[in-house]
Amino acid sequence: MWIDSHCHIDKPDFNEDRRQMLDRAADAGIDAMVVVAASDTIEGVTKTVRFAESHPNCFASIGCHPHHSSSADDKWWPALKTLALESHAVVAIGETGLDYFYDKVPREKQRDVFIAQINLANELKLPLVCHIRDAHFDAFDIFASLPVPQLIIHCFTGTSDDAEKYLELGAYISFSGIVTFKNSHELRKAAAMVPTAKLLLETDCPYLAPIPKRGKRNEPSFLPHTAEVIAKERGMSIEALAASSKEATIRAFGLPR
Repeated sequence: MWIDSHCHIDKPDFNEDRRQMLDRAADAGIDAMVVVAASDTIEGVTKTVRFAESHPNCFASIGCHPHHSSSADDKWWPALKTLALESHAVVAIGETGLDYFYDKVPREKQRDVFIAQINLANELKLPLVCHIRDAHFDAFDIFASLPVPQLIIHCFTGTSDDAEKYLELGAYISFSGIVTFKNSHELRKAAAMVPTAKLLLETDCPYLAPIPKRGKRNEPSFLPHTAEVIAKERGMSIEALAASSKEATIRAFGLPR
């Protein structure tokens, strides 16, 4: 019924019960998962690819997170290109983008690394998974200056106006467990207005567990809790949202049917 469009189930957080976690995901109707690299080394990114290759119904997105931008040099891009071309599991570039909330890396460096990955996604004709936090204004400026690949705005936390601007760029917009949080009124408004064909669901696990699991380690089997809130906000059935979000994720990433 579901595809988790963004998760990190290769992380050590799942080392002790990964098999059981995957069984729970299957029991919850999770048909497939996009496992997103979150490493500050090419070796770490490669491990994510190998993980996806060795697990049925898993795919990989590879790139350099804005928090790790300081680690990226010119050796990264040919290495990522080689991984993408050689592995059947790689379906996207990212997550990449801008994070001005934590500001762990100087903003100019974040922008340079983001642009490098936009160019790589364009070269490989792959979608780009974007992490944009408190930096939508700069992201829009960058997108205005470059050819824009297929965008997937991961863990969207902006306003409805921000969502409209991304939609004008042809982006898909993905919502995480944050949409279930008590004070996420504006985010729920955005989740209600995004066209069905452009709306994706994700866990971003092991982070951001939705209510009623908040405070626990997140995992793919929790995805339906996020879906329930969005379906209610949109006035649609959970079954209809399951079908539409799955179809949208297949289109966004070009996944096999």
